[in-house]
Amino acid sequence: MNSKERVLLSIEHRAPDRVPLDINIRPEALLKLKQYFGIEDEDKLLDKLGIDIRYIHMMPPQGFQLKSGLTYSNISKDYASFWATLLDEWGIEWVPVSSGEYWRITYYPLQHKKLDDLVIPDLNALGRFEEAVHRVKKYKDKYYVIGVNSSLFEQAWFLRGYEVFIKDLYFNKDYANKLLDKILAWKIEQGKRLAELGVDAIQIGDDLSTQFDLMLSPKILEEFLFPRYRKWIYELKKKHVQIFFHTDGAI
Repeated sequence: MNSKERVLLSIEHRAPDRVPLDINIRPEALLKLKQYFGIEDEDKLLDKLGIDIRYIHMMPPQGFQLKSGLTYSNISKDYASFWATLLDEWGIEWVPVSSGEYWRITYYPLQHKKLDDLVIPDLNALGRFEEAVHRVKKYKDKYYVIGVNSSLFEQAWFLRGYEVFIKDLYFNKDYANKLLDKILAWKIEQGKRLAELGVDAIQIGDDLSTQFDLMLSPKILEEFLFPRYRKWIYELKKKHVQIFFHTDGAI
């Protein structure tokens, strides 16, 4: 039984030969694991750990550079530069915290420009899905392949600022709806592109809670997010993929 068969049996509530395994790991921890096992190749390391799932991401287009000057294609070779200041395609600026393990946002584009002036990344840009195509072909017969298509709420507050966007949901509802609709349309199209590559599932979702409680009231969730999640899922299922909804916290 290979990894793909193992995951599919489990999803169907049938007994596989063992429980399928997944992993989500920080880059610095991944490097330490490689050093510990003496394995440089990431796929060989994942096989050593018995990981059954592989993730596929859409990448920035050819030539897109981080603010540090490092291209995405070289990130895996230079984690130190990766954690330098990053200005992403949406115009959001990310700066690493003092420990260097996570970013904080220092520039929210929609605090400085009108929503109609927001430049949304071009899904047709050269090289956008080149790596994804390669990885799907490499993994699809042996592993359960998930295309990553998150997020909606998070993308909105990344652009607008967390406190500002929370206020929008209560006091600037037309703006909040327009922003969420813009993001959702883009996410649906991105997800469809990933589905068409031949992945088994699409991961959508948002981190909606702290460790103790929801970030948003059930009323706000039902007004702004749940209907859009339903539409997102409905549209992606037309592509005959399974849906993996990710969220963190005390839901």
